[in-house]
Amino acid sequence: MSRIIATRIRAGPAPLAARERGGVDSFRMATMLRAFAIAGTLAVFLPEALADEIEVTAITFNVRVGLDEAESLRWRNRRQLVVDLLARHAPDVIGLQEDLSFQADDVAEGLPGYGAVGRGSLGGRYGELVSVLYRKERLRLVDWGAFWLSETPERAGSMSWGNVFPRSVTWCLFETAEGARLRVYNTHFPDDREDLRVKCAEALLARIASDRAGGSMSGVGFASGPTIVLGDFNAAPGEAAFEALAGREAPLADAFKVAEERGPEHATWHGFQGRPQGGRIDHVLVTPGLRVERIEILTDHADDTYPSDHFPVLARVAIPVPDAGSRR
Repeated sequence: MSRIIATRIRAGPAPLAARERGGVDSFRMATMLRAFAIAGTLAVFLPEALADEIEVTAITFNVRVGLDEAESLRWRNRRQLVVDLLARHAPDVIGLQEDLSFQADDVAEGLPGYGAVGRGSLGGRYGELVSVLYRKERLRLVDWGAFWLSETPERAGSMSWGNVFPRSVTWCLFETAEGARLRVYNTHFPDDREDLRVKCAEALLARIASDRAGGSMSGVGFASGPTIVLGDFNAAPGEAAFEALAGREAPLADAFKVAEERGPEHATWHGFQGRPQGGRIDHVLVTPGLRVERIEILTDHADDTYPSDHFPVLARVAIPVPDAGSRR
């Protein structure tokens, strides 16, 4: 059952400011900021005064592409662990990465209370789907689609800047029974080159800014409002792509840093060993002003078997419920 949280008003953060970061040249940053200025303002990422709030839980989970040859790592030996983990935590929104169509189908079949959407990175159902699943008793799917992190984002399978695999984004617009509105993006950045991750970050931010300013999603009444971005970004805090997305002067916030409560912070990749290695590269990001009640990195496993080579990340976020007069 939904729990409405007490009303609270919060001031917005300082306006965005351009700065140079390693791997992000000033011209590209200026281009991105001009995209943010659609409709003559940078305020598209700034928080509104909040009315009542409702809790929404979201999880990002790289389930490891199901092509492993080692018997212990094959999808058929992991799929129930993945489904059991998701069923146990019962998030309202799930963002999968590295999910081929048969993996996405298995997860959806194992979670009958959920709807699922996604489009293959190669077009149709070919390639990585970056599926979004949603709990139907909590969320109504208003609209959804996909775009590609390239210079031709509407062309399925498109690649730019030297990417060797197409990188896509699944977006969804949701509404709750209480009238709360939520936009979700789910993606997977390349792991081989930092400059490619920076280009992907710029493309993603420009699209989010356009959507929030009344771009491609304006026709369904979600030209602004809370946004959650899920994904395996292959970039840890302090690295250029992450800083472009959720650094000190960036337009999104790292849910792990702004959460009121958090579990232990550690790397999210472990290579099926259960021992964190590297940095925290799987993220839940939010628009400024969204109150993150709790976030944790989940380490669920059975005996010595892990459902994936990544730990999923689960966040509980307070979404504003607009006054009846402001709903469209």
